Amino acid sequence: MSPLVHGAIAFDRFICVKYPLWYRSNIATRQLLLPLVVVVAVLLFLPIGFYLAFLRRNSGPVKFFCGRRASFGNFYTMIIYVVLVFGYFLAFLSNVFSFILVHTYYNTFKTDNYKYTMCLSRNASLARSLKIAVIVSFVSFLLISVPNASSFLDIINPISPLTLQISTYLSVIAYSINLFLYIALSPEFRHRTLHSITCGYRKAFPESQGHIEVLEKKTTTIRS
Repeated sequence: MSPLVHGAIAFDRFICVKYPLWYRSNIATRQLLLPLVVVVAVLLFLPIGFYLAFLRRNSGPVKFFCGRRASFGNFYTMIIYVVLVFGYFLAFLSNVFSFILVHTYYNTFKTDNYKYTMCLSRNASLARSLKIAVIVSFVSFLLISVPNASSFLDIINPISPLTLQISTYLSVIAYSINLFLYIALSPEFRHRTLHSITCGYRKAFPESQGHIEVLEKKTTTIRS
């Protein structure tokens, strides 16, 4: 259900960026809504999958490049393929649109640096986070959605075994590379990872001091 999680997070982020006031009053206080939808979807999918796999446990020798077809049959597997393909694709589109919106806001705030210093800083930070999300979601779409799309097409009309084999390798690479992408691209995630690995020896947020100083300056200005 990873594509559902990616899609839910990306959609939530897009709504927050596109309609911030509406989001704050209607969605921000209901943060459990999207996770609940994902959990319900998982609870619906899993029992059906286990039941189908149990029914097919004595089907005899099979040979598929994708074990889902051997375990669940064509119909249920096609549903999984659709979720994988469109889940990551919609997550990628949502992240792209969010990044474009934030980048547009960032350029707007740059026209008056004195008046919009705090907005400029926040949008720059959000733009960096969204850039990472766009890259990761694109890699997931390219290496997971595209290979699963080929498997989906193979159910409808058999395609080259070599193509299916390459698609399987791409999916394995995609599921392995995301962690390293986050570590390489996100300083915050990298520091959190080092903080966890070193059992707290490495400071988790070395860049947070800059944010504290900015907030202190803002507070001092308001008081004066």
